[in-house]
Amino acid sequence: MKRDYWWAQLRGPADTELPPTVVQRLAWYDEKARRQYYYHLASEVLILLCGAAVPVSAAAGASTTVAGALGAAVVVGTGLRQLFRWNDNWIRLRRYLVSLQGEVASWSTGAAPYEDPAEAARILVARTEELVRSESGDWVGMLQDRAA
Repeated sequence: MKRDYWWAQLRGPADTELPPTVVQRLAWYDEKARRQYYYHLASEVLILLCGAAVPVSAAAGASTTVAGALGAAVVVGTGLRQLFRWNDNWIRLRRYLVSLQGEVASWSTGAAPYEDPAEAARILVARTEELVRSESGDWVGMLQDRAA
């Protein structure tokens, strides 16, 4: 699905278009953060509903198999939440997306360090890639923390 992003309409110094690599990075971070957010919400709702259904099923006289299956769904959902860390990923990706959007807003207004129209796009691409490398380092650090 193609989205209309507010930042895609921005023009830089000397009425230049947003560099394609920056557009791709922004769209990627937006899509990935959005997906992680939906996974997080879905897992939380599943865990809550199944957890609440355990005592309800027991009180309603359902078999122990039903209560056990609901309890198992809670355990599996909790394990998946811990394994994939959708909430942590959503927050991390959204933080970097907001940082990238801030750079684009500064670029579009010609704010420092984007005052020189001849250099503005080059600087924006360089700063964008710097943020992406930083985020990648954070992701690797999170994986290493998880393995320890």
